[in-house]
Amino acid sequence: MRRGAILKGELGIGRKAKDLPFDEARKKIEAWAMASKKPGTAQAYQKCLRRLAESFSGTRFSALSPFLVEKHKQARIQAGARVRANRELAVLKSLFNRCRAWRLFEGSLSRLIATWQPEP
Repeated sequence: MRRGAILKGELGIGRKAKDLPFDEARKKIEAWAMASKKPGTAQAYQKCLRRLAESFSGTRFSALSPFLVEKHKQARIQAGARVRANRELAVLKSLFNRCRAWRLFEGSLSRLIATWQPEP
């Protein structure tokens, strides 16, 4: 039992996987978008990230689940923003991929990607 906990990294021994909060990642991606994207695209990123922050603010990347993503998606669809909901999820996926590329997050996205299917 104890050996298994050590191997999983649950006892604080060894290197911890990087896992940043959504709010910190949001700030980094907004700064990146302002510096490297066209003004209209950067503004679209900001709007999407603002909406995503309503659902995911204060949450770490590792705590995001398919249930939370689907809950956000359904809330946006109920608000009459079906197309915008898909764009927001695309920005969320981009946020994850950027953070992994920048080595700010060391987790798996495979459990979330399956839920990010656009609505027909």
